[in-house]
Amino acid sequence: MKKLLLGTTALGGALMLFGNTPALAADPMNLAISGFFEGVVIAGDDDIKGNRGLSFQSWNTEIIFKAKGVTDGGLTYGFTIELEGTTTGDQIDEAVMYLQGGFGKLEFGSQDGIADQMKFIAPAPEPSGIINLNDPDYFPANPGGIAGLVNKPATWLKPTGDQVKANYFTPRIAGFQLGATVTPVRCEDAGCVLGGNFAPKAAPGTFDYEYEAAVNYANTFGGVSVGADIAHTKVVAKGSVAGISDEEGYSAGLNIGIPAGPGKVTVGTSYAGFRDLGLVRGVDLDSFDLGVNYVTGPWSGGVQYLHTNLDLPAADQESWAVAVGGGYALAPGLALAAGYLHYDRSIDGGVDQNANLFLLGTEFTF
Repeated sequence: MKKLLLGTTALGGALMLFGNTPALAADPMNLAISGFFEGVVIAGDDDIKGNRGLSFQSWNTEIIFKAKGVTDGGLTYGFTIELEGTTTGDQIDEAVMYLQGGFGKLEFGSQDGIADQMKFIAPAPEPSGIINLNDPDYFPANPGGIAGLVNKPATWLKPTGDQVKANYFTPRIAGFQLGATVTPVRCEDAGCVLGGNFAPKAAPGTFDYEYEAAVNYANTFGGVSVGADIAHTKVVAKGSVAGISDEEGYSAGLNIGIPAGPGKVTVGTSYAGFRDLGLVRGVDLDSFDLGVNYVTGPWSGGVQYLHTNLDLPAADQESWAVAVGGGYALAPGLALAAGYLHYDRSIDGGVDQNANLFLLGTEFTF
């Protein structure tokens, strides 16, 4: 309750910048509960001696609580809390409050930044995302020496993940929207008050603060949908330390949906690049994806490709992967997915991997 009051005060103060405080709401907030549960069977060979060739996965579950109210003056306000359905080290995935009106939208709390939220990427082969390569939920085990960012690649920028931040989105005008993020401290949940209500100052060579800026475009022309974005993130290092540098990220994406017979074809591509990743000078990461899918009625199918290159001072690492799959919506809230994933990973002077996976999954949503 204390954190909720503090956050509300912060957002309320920011709102004053945009005009007078709106009238109180005539009705209380409404609460909507939704969620999902995925069960996946994975079979194949991850090219790691001694590993099993069969895996059952049921960890990807969430219950989502969304509260919303509207004042007599037209201001929309609310919060979202995402609760993991299995025991994890991060039991509350996201917890964020917001205010929205003619001025745009303000968010405050544990939430992804605008570079992630405004992103367009290549479509996955099927809508549930079970068969997916871009920041995947299901992928081969990590052989020795291969970095996690090559093991689980993505083309969006999330330098501070769900850590506490403030996001601002402008109203969408003629299809365009701007966004900005500020993350003053790298912390989440109770970790933000380890030094009392104020976190300790950053030590030289460590995270000082982070900001993001993005613009995207979304519109429809005669049934053809177009989405595009560009974004920039910067993690600023405290002071000047040898071998340490500010981390900068750049991303862009394009997504086009075209009516085709009784269904729709979606094609897309995206790119993300980091310079001096992790504040370490000379560590660069580049990823891009390509994809196409077709959805008609309950059926879907498609192909996705993703390539990642990590430049390190000692050795480079490279990964490419392709996914082919499809899905079927059996009933409202019940979807089936099946597909094949191939991963090829290599590290200079280290362990290479050639993995082949077959996935069969079910997703329940409500």
